[in-house]
Amino acid sequence: MQKALGRASEAVTSAMESNKKAADMKPEMREPTSSDHYTSDFGVKGISHDTWLSASTGDSTGPALLEDNFGREKVRFRFNSPTTAAAR
Repeated sequence: MQKALGRASEAVTSAMESNKKAADMKPEMREPTSSDHYTSDFGVKGISHDTWLSASTGDSTGPALLEDNFGREKVRFRFNSPTTAAAR
């Protein structure tokens, strides 16, 4: 598995170097670190893409709540995207 991942990584790297646009963008690109945060549409820093506000008790997790502003932005982006509108 590790060998396959290494080959895939090499293929992507060589494709990026042979592509003129990707090569032009490479100086502006950087790898995210664990200290980076994502931001909402309003510039508020978030902790993780994987967390949602949910109704839960100590022993069980309940449904995700739409009072979660980050969650609501994710849903709105997903269902209001141009590709979704074109499919209707």
